[in-house]
Amino acid sequence: MKTKIVFSDERVPGIEIWNHQSPTFSVVQVGWTNINEFDCFTHYQDKTTDDVTIEFAKKVAQEHFDEMVEEENKDD
Repeated sequence: MKTKIVFSDERVPGIEIWNHQSPTFSVVQVGWTNINEFDCFTHYQDKTTDDVTIEFAKKVAQEHFDEMVEEENKDD
């Protein structure tokens, strides 16, 4: 059974990254019901399988939040 994982970062309020232990990560605004309206990205852990571990998903989500913060700071 795969687990739905929801990541958040206090530096990016109102945004969550959802993952179902697959290569697809959904970036959603809290309160939205249609996740496809915001952003999705793909990150494979291993080219031989579509499964990702919770630890890998956490690392990828953190890297994406870091990139979001970096982009926001670049605009300032």
